Amino acid sequence: MARPLLPRESQSRSLFINTALLLWSFAISQDPLRPIDTLAIAEGVTAHPLPFAARFAPRMDPDAMKALLAEES
Repeated sequence: MARPLLPRESQSRSLFINTALLLWSFAISQDPLRPIDTLAIAEGVTAHPLPFAARFAPRMDPDAMKALLAEES
C-alpha cells in the first residue's frame, strides 16, 4: 500500500518548524581548533561550501529539558 504524500505547503512548513527548533535548541558556533575557511568552495555545476566543523552546544541543561518535557506530557 502506497503512503499518501503531503501537500508541498505542509512539507515546507514542517521543514521550517524543524529547522527553527534545531536553531532554538542549540548554540551553533565555529570550532576554535578548526576555523571555517570561508573561501573553500567546491567547483562544479553548482558552487557550494566544502564541509566544515561546527560545535553544537545545548542551550538548556539536559536535565532541565527532560523535566520540561515530562511536565508537558
